[in-house]
Amino acid sequence: MSENPLVSEVDWSYVTTFGRDVMSKLDSAWQEMGLSEDEISRQIRGIQKQVQSVLSSKLNDELALKDEYVSLSESLASEIQELCTETLKTEHLYKEIPEEENVNLMRRLTWLRKEQEALHKIIRRTIGN
Repeated sequence: MSENPLVSEVDWSYVTTFGRDVMSKLDSAWQEMGLSEDEISRQIRGIQKQVQSVLSSKLNDELALKDEYVSLSESLASEIQELCTETLKTEHLYKEIPEEENVNLMRRLTWLRKEQEALHKIIRRTIGN
């Protein structure tokens, strides 16, 4: 299980409890309808496939978003380097993220965007003079 307390056993307990409640209600409905064991098994397999599809889709969406963040981060870092070396003719004008920072992709993107904006301000002042 995840080390993140937001993705805990409690969350999965809710999903499990909800799933049991739904399946119990479905079982009652199927019994009243007179579905055979084979028909109920087919229904259950269909539900399992749907749940798998929803979870797989969510995972794929989130991994794609993470990949976009990585790509954007790399693009911003390259742009910043280019602004420093080609436009401002300096090796390093922007600060790197401090090592002690807990750096995740969102923080890195925020950091890079601030550095990008600061460099653009310097360039506007330099070119404007």
